[in-house]
Formats: sequence, C-alpha cells, structure tokens
Amino acid sequence: MVRRRPPNIDIGSIDHVEVLRGPFSALYGNASGGVINVTTQQGQQPTTLEASSWYGSYGSWRNSVKASGATGDGSHAGDVNYTVSASRFTTHGYRDHSAAQKNLGNARLGVRIDDVSTLTLLFNSVHIDAQDPGGLTEAQWRENPRQVVSNVPLYNTRKTVDQTQGGLRYQRQMSENDDLSVMLYAGMRENYPSSSRSPQPCSATRLIPVA
Repeated sequence: MVRRRPPNIDIGSIDHVEVLRGPFSALYGNASGGVINVTTQQGQQPTTLEASSWYGSYGSWRNSVKASGATGDGSHAGDVNYTVSASRFTTHGYRDHSAAQKNLGNARLGVRIDDVSTLTLLFNSVHIDAQDPGGLTEAQWRENPRQVVSNVPLYNTRKTVDQTQGGLRYQRQMSENDDLSVMLYAGMRENYPSSSRSPQPCSATRLIPVA
C-alpha cells in the first residue's frame, strides 16, 4: 500500500480492498476516521500481458496495459514477482470546457528474502489535466445544462495535478499468529488550480450540477 488519493488507484491492478473504520486506521497514516486500503495484485506464474480499450459517451476513451509474472512460486529465497501497469483516460466532457485527461502508472516488485521475510517496492505516478466549466444557477441549468459560466474562458479555469509516490515495505512472520510490517514511503505532489474570480452558485435545498 502507498498513501494516495483515489485518482491514483489503478482499478485494473487491484487485488483486494479493505475498509478500516475507527482509530485503527491511524496505523496507515493521519486518517483518524477510517482508511480504504487498496492492495495491488502480486505477480504469479505464468507471465501474463493484458491490454484493453474502452470507449464511452462524450468522446471518452480509456486505454490500458498490464504485465505481471514471477520467477518462482514465492516460497524460496530470491523468488521475485512483479506487476506493472499503465493507463490513459481522455474525455471531451458533457459540458463545454469540461475536457479531461489522466495518465497513470503503477508498479509493484516483490522479493522473498528468506523463509519468513519479504521486501516489496511500490511505485505510482499520475498526471491529470481537467477543465472546469464552473457552477450554474438553477435558471442557467434549465436554460442550457451544458453551458459554461461567462468568465470561464477569460480565466481558462482548470486543474492540473502531478503526483509521484514510492514505498518500501518489509514483512516478517514472527510466529504462527504474528507478523511484523514496516513501511516507508515518500512522494511529490503538485496541484495547480485556476479558478474564476466570481462567487459560485450554491443551494441549501437542492443539488445543482456543476460538472
């Protein structure tokens, strides 16, 4: 596991998902209310290569590729397993000025050190460019739900996200019922939001579509 936001998760490489509620989530970081722990698939024999392409409404495309494999069954010292994946998503968006694209890369490399210890290297990188059409009043939405706020073209409202993370996990079986797990991770995140200078519409009684 590497600490990440949901956009950084590669759905095609997920092995399992755990939901932890309450203070025990502090074991994974600073989230006192809960944690969603997403674990990447562990490569196994034989080596596999997968590719997929999806098309949807409003010019939406998602292309992905994944490779996984292992040099042994994982029970002997020196056995290595790996999972590497990459994907790209693009869309024109339902509204004007709502195009977006996301490039995502994910990698997991595991090595068995001895009969009771393993070392796992994790890497994740994402780049997101998303235009922001702005919020609409109810009257504007009823007139044309696809329109943009008048000053959106002036400020070219959008958001750009670049995030790269890496992690190292050491696991050791201490006894039949006890395991030791030590995790180290580091990352870099850059967010650039460009917003309009006018207030956005809001409502206390109904939901106003904004994207």
